Amino acid sequence: MVCTKSSQRHADGLGTWSTKDIGEFLEHGHNRVGSAFGSMTDVINNSTSYFSDSDIQAIAVYLTSLPATSAQQAVAYDNATTDTLRNSPTTQPGAAIYASDCASCHGYDAKGFASYMPALAGNPVVLDENPSSLINVVLNGSVTTRRQGDA
Repeated sequence: MVCTKSSQRHADGLGTWSTKDIGEFLEHGHNRVGSAFGSMTDVINNSTSYFSDSDIQAIAVYLTSLPATSAQQAVAYDNATTDTLRNSPTTQPGAAIYASDCASCHGYDAKGFASYMPALAGNPVVLDENPSSLINVVLNGSVTTRRQGDA
C-alpha cells in the first residue's frame, strides 16, 4: 500500500467520516473506517452504546458540522504496492510480515473489510505523525466492544 499525504491531510480526525460512520462507531464501536481501541473501548461499552438513536444522530450531525482546521486533501491509493505484495511478498522482510500476519485481516490491498476490520490504507491512526496510537494497537490489539457484532 502506498498512500500519499501532504501537510494538509483529509485523513486527519473525522475528515472522511459521514454522519452514518460516526453513528455506527458510537453505537457499535466500529464502522467502515475503523474500530475502537484503547480508552475509547470503555467509552463505547459504558456510555455511547446506550445512547438513544436520536442522541447518536445529534452528536454525529454536530461533529460533521464542525469546520475543518485546514484545507484537506484525500489520500491517493496506489495499487502497485498491492500487486507487488501479491506477486512476491518475501522479497522484503516487511512485506513478508505483512503478508503472513496482517493481510488475512486487513487485505493485501490494506483496504480492510468494512465494517469488521478497518482499512490501513488512508487510516488516520496509520498516517498520524505521532505514532503512539498505532504502536499501541499493534502491540496490544483492540478489545472487542460489547456491541461489536451488532452491526
